[in-house]
Amino acid sequence: MSYIKLAKMDLSVAKNILDVYRDTKEKEAKNIAAFHIQQAIEKLIKVQIYNSGLNYNNYKIYTHNIRQLIKYATEELGIDIGVPKLIKDNALLITDWAVEGRYDIHFTINIRTLENTYNETYCWYMELQEKSKKLKWKF
Repeated sequence: MSYIKLAKMDLSVAKNILDVYRDTKEKEAKNIAAFHIQQAIEKLIKVQIYNSGLNYNNYKIYTHNIRQLIKYATEELGIDIGVPKLIKDNALLITDWAVEGRYDIHFTINIRTLENTYNETYCWYMELQEKSKKLKWKF
């Protein structure tokens, strides 16, 4: 299985959980959706690093920190990863979703923030999925 497919699965889970939230209004559903959106974003960055053909530092990509991953890919490796502005602008907030969405029982997030981030991430995923087919990404 490839990272692009794993990102697709994270997005599928997030969408289903957002639907659950709309039906039930259970705040825990938003937490799980936030986690899976963060995971999809992380994988969409990493898949581009892995398939860049460049030598990369494993230590620098073994992180959930979206801001650090963006910086490493764009500034240190010089890869144009096409991160949507909404994700760049909220990278630190989204990073927190990796842990808080799973473990912090007091974690709360606005549903519109989740929906907007999901939508931007899904559109970005679709672009990268097409790119991955054309370039025959192996990861």
